[in-house]
Amino acid sequence: MLLTGKWINQNGSVLHIDVVNNDQQVVGRFESKKGRSAVGTEYPMVGVRNGELLSLLVDFRTADVNLASITAFSGRLEATADGKVLHTQWILARQFEDSDQTNPTQPWNTFLTNADVFHFVS
Repeated sequence: MLLTGKWINQNGSVLHIDVVNNDQQVVGRFESKKGRSAVGTEYPMVGVRNGELLSLLVDFRTADVNLASITAFSGRLEATADGKVLHTQWILARQFEDSDQTNPTQPWNTFLTNADVFHFVS
């Protein structure tokens, strides 16, 4: 199943998959529409593909801003009658509780987890 292109989840966040090397290495960008990420900012994403399974890592850091957080997505591709779907579960690790980055997280509240469903749009 072709993976490169634009994927959008239920929150409007966009996953751009630019390159899939040898049907394994994945390179792209991620733009979140929720949380502390800057709206309109694309963050680097790398990952691997193994058949229908994906593992993706987003680094919420640019040349200008470091949000001191990363997200790991694990997912499975599905072909449906309506198109391609990527079901994911994610874990966000954050270094700070606040957007000013003055209050470090404690080990017990470093991680946030949830699930997203991305639909292929182009």
